[in-house]
Amino acid sequence: FIPYLLCIFLYHTIKNLNRLLNINRRISALTGLPGNVQIQAEMKKRLLNKEDFSMMYFDLDNFKAVNDNYGHGEGDLLLKAVANVLTRSVRQTDLVGRMGGDEFIVYLTNVSNKKTAEKVAAKLCTAVSALSLEKEEWSDITASFGVAFGDSNSTWSSLYHQADVALYNAKEKGKNQYCIYSGE
Repeated sequence: FIPYLLCIFLYHTIKNLNRLLNINRRISALTGLPGNVQIQAEMKKRLLNKEDFSMMYFDLDNFKAVNDNYGHGEGDLLLKAVANVLTRSVRQTDLVGRMGGDEFIVYLTNVSNKKTAEKVAAKLCTAVSALSLEKEEWSDITASFGVAFGDSNSTWSSLYHQADVALYNAKEKGKNQYCIYSGE
């Protein structure tokens, strides 16, 4: 009888853990931002609605040093601060999400021209790097952004790939900046 109860207990424990993991993929428990699964679903919905938009994919420069030198608790505080800065820096119609770790994504609804996207990318770069002035532990924090443009013919994977390529171009050029995807 005890092995049977143990099996039932383990089954329900695993089921609850899987449910929690799926929730965390939909919503980042740390930042409260939409997670990877939710971001992809929302973006696919917007593509079906034939909306034009800009997609910005970025990560924090020197984030590993914060975790290594000051602990993961300090890294978590920084990620929360980044989430707050992002949500305050874009319009309510835009989507901000956390892909995982120190990687974030921003969808700018109805922004399909390069000039406007560049203006927002520069604003976000400045806003994130301003966090380096808030705490000594964050003094080397900046962000590198990759920007891609979507339309009704785009797919999630193609846009993500384009923004990722642009992100790594920004890092290769010295970090703390943005690059617009211009083809490979």
